Amino acid sequence: MATLSSGRVEVYGVDELDRSDMILPRLRVRQQTSQFGAPSDAGALYNNITEGFQGEVEAVILRVSKGRVMWDADDMDTPKCASNNNKTPRDDIADPVTDNCATCPMAIWGDDMPPECSLVYTYLIANISDDNMPMLLSAMRTSIKAAKKLNSLIMAYGLSRKVIITTEFCSGDKGQWYELRFRAGDKLIADEVDFYSGLATNMAAIDVTVDTEPELDADDLDPDNLPDGAEIVDLNAPF
Repeated sequence: MATLSSGRVEVYGVDELDRSDMILPRLRVRQQTSQFGAPSDAGALYNNITEGFQGEVEAVILRVSKGRVMWDADDMDTPKCASNNNKTPRDDIADPVTDNCATCPMAIWGDDMPPECSLVYTYLIANISDDNMPMLLSAMRTSIKAAKKLNSLIMAYGLSRKVIITTEFCSGDKGQWYELRFRAGDKLIADEVDFYSGLATNMAAIDVTVDTEPELDADDLDPDNLPDGAEIVDLNAPF
């Protein structure tokens, strides 16, 4: 039985497991109309493995990937097309629109109209607030502006600072929703930089994939039975 430096004791038999036996957790924003959690959890960050919620997450960004995803309004169960690298469609897409994201008409802005295929930034993070659990977090659509701020922090500081992840309530003519927010946290000390650099190296083979689980399923929502103050907004549609 191995004891880690943090004092955690491993479960017997865990050494027999490999990456194919596990699912990398994802951090998702609980919208007012999300189908997980309770209405009182709206705006919180949801761990889809532990099914727990956090109002604020302190994390270290280990990797970032740029991808895309496009949904079919008539079938929200699976994406119509998706890419993990913003270059080519994923292997699990049965009938991709094209084999080159750069020239795909669905990824190009029209006359003040956003592309049907949404840009997605996906981050592999170490969730300090949850025992440094590695997790994926995808930012898209209304959270793209905040993600570009995070990208700027990553480029400025590299792997030397913590990041604080929260959400902010927003409203507009499309309804009400929560957007991701990021801000720089404390600077890492030398031992922490070494630890997280090692963690990033150990997870280099992990696929950083876009989140292709629809945030909302409009067919399952009853406009007359929403939480107080909630309005339906299709976050899977282009903004």
